[in-house]
Amino acid sequence: MKEFDFVKRQGTEINLQIGDRVLTPATFPLPMNSQKVYFIRYASKLVIGEINSMPTKPVVIENVRPGINKAGDQNLVVDADYSVKECRVDSGNDTIGLKFEPGFPNLIALSPKQKVEGRWQYAVSSDVLFGGTYTLQREKDKVNVELDVTQNWKPGKLPFSFKLVTLFIRSFRTWPTTYKWTGTVDLKNNMIVKEAWVRSEII
Repeated sequence: MKEFDFVKRQGTEINLQIGDRVLTPATFPLPMNSQKVYFIRYASKLVIGEINSMPTKPVVIENVRPGINKAGDQNLVVDADYSVKECRVDSGNDTIGLKFEPGFPNLIALSPKQKVEGRWQYAVSSDVLFGGTYTLQREKDKVNVELDVTQNWKPGKLPFSFKLVTLFIRSFRTWPTTYKWTGTVDLKNNMIVKEAWVRSEII
């Protein structure tokens, strides 16, 4: 979120409603930049990256080789073991990226019962925002995949007052760790993916 701020109470009219239920916005207990504000955030410039947004099939790279490989709008950095070290997508002047350590392996190349574990990070223009662990487990012709978010959100360049908010209000930093992605890839049945983002913990 770039050009980020809280909504100022003075001179702002807010109408919130879900169905027939009228909502009253919460107010923030401390002034921000010497002004009273609502507990509502906004950003005039957003960089939005979607991770595994309802995929029906895994990414397939034709004629894969070590180095940078194109797959649609994605640039995949493949190492000498033919594992994906990084997946990058350009968004205007920014680059959204997922990095894997060790590299994310070719699912078809996994041997029966093989389990692979590693770590991943999500970054925008090289600024790491959060990350976690990944686990792969092959069972016959199916591979169970899990991306667990274990690393707190790291705020970027924020005004001093906002840094205090993220420091003292824990939920601002820990909310990503309440999510986990789980999926099963059927290698035999047309490479179909059954997946879901699940809430692993409520904060």
